[in-house]
Amino acid sequence: MPYYVAKYNMGVNNAKPHLIILPEDYANEQIAHGFHRSISNKGQVQILNKAKGWRKVINKFIDDHACKMLNKNRIMVLLIDFDEDQNRREQAIKIINDDLPVHNKEAILKAISERLFILGVFSDPEKLRGDKEIKQIVDKNKFDEIGRKLAEDCEGTNSNGIWKHKLLEHNKNDLNRMNQLVKHFLF
Repeated sequence: MPYYVAKYNMGVNNAKPHLIILPEDYANEQIAHGFHRSISNKGQVQILNKAKGWRKVINKFIDDHACKMLNKNRIMVLLIDFDEDQNRREQAIKIINDDLPVHNKEAILKAISERLFILGVFSDPEKLRGDKEIKQIVDKNKFDEIGRKLAEDCEGTNSNGIWKHKLLEHNKNDLNRMNQLVKHFLF
């Protein structure tokens, strides 16, 4: 495990806008850490421990984080592999809608619709890392370097447009919505 995992897993100030990232697996976790190292306001981002499966990400969100979405400062990313399933995002949202606890369900669903984002590689990070185009963009062909380039693209300092890659372009709508909420406090 890389040395920076524990260092960057500190809590955030819940009274200020903050971003919580829940990665599916090691590769997504490393992408998240690369993203985190490239932003200005590191103190307002927390990367949670990997959940080890996309359904476990959803279940962990429901069990541990859905009610916390009532805090209007909380923005959350579920970072999952889409496993070449174009309906993965909709499947995840359906599971969340179906399995949320009844208490405050309507308020939680409203918060989720505004501040929950499901992002990830259309196949899996390993295929993205091995792609010829990515190898030309990413210096060391490492997951954290991919995360760094993704952050640069969000900030507007990366002219390569890595988010436009065929394995990432399906994130466009969630990414655009998320950028409107996080750009002012992350970069």
